[in-house]
Amino acid sequence: MVVAECREYVAYLDDNMYEAYWNHVKYGGITIVCDRDTDKFVGVIGEKDWKKAMVGEKNGISEIVNRNCMTISPDHMYEEASYIYSQTEIEHIPVVDSEKNVVDLFTRRRAFYMHYFKDYKLDKMHYARMIMAAATMGKALGKKAISAIEFGVAGGNGLLAMQFHAREIGRILDMEIQVYGFDLEKGLPANETNYLDLPFQWKQGLFEMDFSRLNSKLEGAKLILGDVSETTVDFIEKYDPAPIGVISVDVDLYTSTLPILKMIENTNPERFLPRPYIYFDDIMGGYDCVGQNRALVEFNKRNEGNICISPEGTTLKIEYLTGAKNKLREWDVNVKICHFFNHPEYKTYIRKGNEQLPIVNAARTI
Repeated sequence: MVVAECREYVAYLDDNMYEAYWNHVKYGGITIVCDRDTDKFVGVIGEKDWKKAMVGEKNGISEIVNRNCMTISPDHMYEEASYIYSQTEIEHIPVVDSEKNVVDLFTRRRAFYMHYFKDYKLDKMHYARMIMAAATMGKALGKKAISAIEFGVAGGNGLLAMQFHAREIGRILDMEIQVYGFDLEKGLPANETNYLDLPFQWKQGLFEMDFSRLNSKLEGAKLILGDVSETTVDFIEKYDPAPIGVISVDVDLYTSTLPILKMIENTNPERFLPRPYIYFDDIMGGYDCVGQNRALVEFNKRNEGNICISPEGTTLKIEYLTGAKNKLREWDVNVKICHFFNHPEYKTYIRKGNEQLPIVNAARTI
């Protein structure tokens, strides 16, 4: 048996070699080879093996598959993977159980997540940084779990990245990080009549979702389909999420952003961390009068003294989020912090360590 999220990397012994190769080119990584009758693991074909096969005289997958490849067991994935990666240069390792079922596909970035995190070498680093910072805040407040939400899933790359970061950071910090994705599924709604929706920038039908393909890759993230003005209304009651610490708003339109902000201001603050991180994908310099910029300004004005999303403008940046090197990227301007001033834990002290500043050198210096 092969788990659904690994299916795109699988070829069978009797598959056409050239079709399997083009599938490898399309999805990258390695090719996991299985027996068609049993759906059990046989071996792998790596990039070097494929290149040799394409210029050689091999006629089938059974002739090029490496049956003596390295695999790891699901019971000790991280320990086994870390050792193998420290000794080799390979990137992908199949996770195979005792019955030869393919249950996962491990990568070097999973084994050394914090190393890649600190060096800014992970996909969607702004998601990684926000989740790490929110989880660290939640940990300091004694939370066992937090939630991360992406509004505007589209093709799904962002949601899959959020799912990946949530899993790895949750493992490192020993915390459950729930992931939710909201999308209309059919692309952007109609927006030709409202100038606040930037119809010169967006049009109906952009960013349609391939639901079946994306859904097969979800390992725990929940996908919520429908108009965001409807799905946000009963989200808290229906799904009972852990305190929300991260929100990504990538719905493009002013009118689609409003229901999300309405959910934030109309929900009990205790359903959030006291200072959740919010990423607005479509905050743009020079467009403060329209789009997400406008929605953000209106939100802060309505909620003055109770809630504030800061920094409001497009020129100021969040320069530091817990655990990553202080390097600015083009998306930093889009990361905001939502301050719930009326949150019962807003004023709770969360810094750790010795905060005193003792004299470290008693010798006379002046």
